[in-house]
Amino acid sequence: MENLLEQLAFEEIERLLTAIELELKEIKQTNFNVVLENGTFLNEAGKRWIYLFRTDTPIEIVDDSEVKTTIKSKSVNAVIISSFGLQIKIAFQENFGETIESILVKIQTNAILRLLFSKLQNMIVVTPEKKLRIDPSTTELALKLFGKIAIAREKVECILPALEFKPDIYQEEAIEKSLSKDVTFIWGPPGTGKTITIAILLKILYDLGQSVLITSNTNIAVDNIFDKFIDQFKLTFPQMSDGSVIRVGNSQIEKVRLLLGEESIINKMSEENNLKLWEKNAILESYTKEAEVCERRIQKKQELIRIDKFLTNTHSRKKSIEEEIYQLTVDLDKMKLEIHKLSELAKSKNEELNRAIGKGFLYRVLKNLKSPKKISEQLNKIVLTLKKKELKYGQYQESINAWSIEVERYSNQIERRLKDKNLILSEEKEIEIESLAVLEAQHKFYFESIEVN
Repeated sequence: MENLLEQLAFEEIERLLTAIELELKEIKQTNFNVVLENGTFLNEAGKRWIYLFRTDTPIEIVDDSEVKTTIKSKSVNAVIISSFGLQIKIAFQENFGETIESILVKIQTNAILRLLFSKLQNMIVVTPEKKLRIDPSTTELALKLFGKIAIAREKVECILPALEFKPDIYQEEAIEKSLSKDVTFIWGPPGTGKTITIAILLKILYDLGQSVLITSNTNIAVDNIFDKFIDQFKLTFPQMSDGSVIRVGNSQIEKVRLLLGEESIINKMSEENNLKLWEKNAILESYTKEAEVCERRIQKKQELIRIDKFLTNTHSRKKSIEEEIYQLTVDLDKMKLEIHKLSELAKSKNEELNRAIGKGFLYRVLKNLKSPKKISEQLNKIVLTLKKKELKYGQYQESINAWSIEVERYSNQIERRLKDKNLILSEEKEIEIESLAVLEAQHKFYFESIEVN
């Protein structure tokens, strides 16, 4: 069975090669040369420099045809990007400056047919027995292409997207068959809606999660499909310009180039990425400011904690010293009273001593006076005690003075730290206002972002 299928595929390829060979012989004489002048540089794409030439009469050349050109007696290979109306775009592999004064183009109208002929020939291989046969790996595709074998494939339900017009039964049939077969040809004379049918099929396949490649031997044919696609789905297909659909190559329809051209898509995506990057940087900057404000608030809180701790300890030490001073003052008052009493007693003893000196025993007995010796001993004891009390009194007084200086120092420290605290509290209020401003800016940014989106 496999040999029969391979033989059938081989015969079909042979017939197609024969037909193309006959066609090539017919159009062999239609090759021609054309002189183009005043070419202007358009842009560089993929290391190819594209120039635009204008002609007096339309020249039809198949897009993407490889041609031989002569510039200033130099032979240069080039590619026809597009030939539309009175304009021809040609891509070169080197840069000829802003303008090309004159160029000779050798045009072969059979280039596409020759390429197809070569591709089909590659499907034919030589067996070890020196026989020709089709490459087994291409047998099934060839038979499907020529409709020689039935294609067993699960039928896909055709759900038409929202459209501005109603496809006719033939267009719907073409779409349904395209979804249920590996190879489908859509034939029809001009004006029967082949282009818009392909555009609708493109949208359906995208909705089914398929990847779609649209190619043609002319750029304008691809542009026409995308032109119809834009007209039908630009309002209902939000992914139109996010890179889901890209027109690769040189588009001749401005609407297609601006909306779906690869350069336009890249620019849009770059703008979107730059906008997202800007938004992220703005958010990061906002969070950085917020973090800085929070850090400053934390620093101020820590300073306040340190000040409060210092004030608490200083107040405690000051109070302790003040209590000590109070106790010393009380003791000093008592000591002052004792010194006064001792001074009076010493004075009295001194007078008694003066009365006793030079008096006899009988006189001292009658006057109740002790001997001068005893009175002197008592006086000395009183004076000694008085001196000790006065010395201690002086020490207490010095202690009170020293503690008073310490209390004053603590009071000054407390006063300074209270001023510092008030200043920090004022700065903290300013930071709080700044924090609210940052939050307000964040909210404004978020609301503006929501409105833009």
